[in-house]
Parts: sequence; C-alpha cells; structure tokens
Amino acid sequence: MSEPISHSPTPTQKTPFAEVSDDTLLKRILQQDPEALAVFYDRYSSLVYTVALHMTDDTMAAETVVMAVFETIWHAAASYSNDQDIAIWVLCITRNHVVARSEWLKPPSSQAQGSKVRLPQPAPPSDRSPSVLHALAALTAAERMVIELAYYRGLSSTQLASLLGEPVERVKVHLREGLFKLRDHFAHGTNERTA
Repeated sequence: MSEPISHSPTPTQKTPFAEVSDDTLLKRILQQDPEALAVFYDRYSSLVYTVALHMTDDTMAAETVVMAVFETIWHAAASYSNDQDIAIWVLCITRNHVVARSEWLKPPSSQAQGSKVRLPQPAPPSDRSPSVLHALAALTAAERMVIELAYYRGLSSTQLASLLGEPVERVKVHLREGLFKLRDHFAHGTNERTA
C-alpha cells in the first residue's frame, strides 16, 4: 500500500529537483519523471487546492480537482507553451477541471437544455479562511480584483480588460504578478488545510 501524498513539502524531503526551475521540472515531467512531478506538486498543490476550493466550495471536490490537475500535467505536460506563465497554465487547467466537473455533475435535464455552468461566486471576505485573507491582503487592489474575477467568476483576460477598461497586457501583468505572490505565500508553509 502506498503512503498518502503530502500536500506540502517537509524539511526532510530533499530531491535533486528541489532547487530546479519550473521549466526544467516540466521537461522532466514530459520524460515521465515521477520525482519531478512530486516537486512540481509540492510547489503548486496549495495554490490549486485553494482556487479549486473557492470555485467548488467543497473540500472533497477540491481535493479531487487537485489530483485531476496533476494527473493532467503528468499526461499532458507537452501542452505547456514556453510563452505562457506556468502558474497561469496550472490554474487554467484547474479552472477547466472545475468547469468539467460541474458540467459532469449537472442533472441530465439541465444539460439537455444547454444551460451554462454556473460556478459559485467567491465567498464574501468574512467567509474566507484567515490564510486566504492574509494572502489576498498581500496583493495590490488590481491584482486581487483580476484574480477574483478571473478564477472565481471565470472571466477571461479579454473579458477582464473590457470590464475594467484596461489593456489586455496590463490585465495579464496584474494576473501574473498576483499569482506569483499567491504561489509564494502558499509555498512557504501557509497551507489552510493544515491550519
């Protein structure tokens, strides 16, 4: 029987890939290196879980999405394009899995009518965990707004630009910088599942 997968790295976990860039890890994952996937998982699982949890409002569903996301990365690492930001690529996979899961769980009558998937709106700030509130507080107002609209409400960067009256490139910069800050926050041991 295999051991359960850890959602955060422990100080005793040392691998040859611990200090390697995400790009290099993805190249190793493409070569089916499980150790590279484990390090990549340690870097991104908290962020994926947090976004999935807020989109589904269900811990079991969020954990299922995390596993599905990293299975997709294992089997489809070649879909990553070097001109993409890796964190955004991972979160797009996350969003796609949440949307697909929501579609799959819809009653047959609503699927037949062709209605769109309605994902939960972001929880009001008072309903968010202290860890998420702390992470969001570290973002600029622009970063927080684009992340919440993009990932909790499912808006594309083009839709965000139109809604906010900003150039698409500026929206993408806010999104990327905010995602880096969130990744760093959750990668440094602030994991709301263990709090």
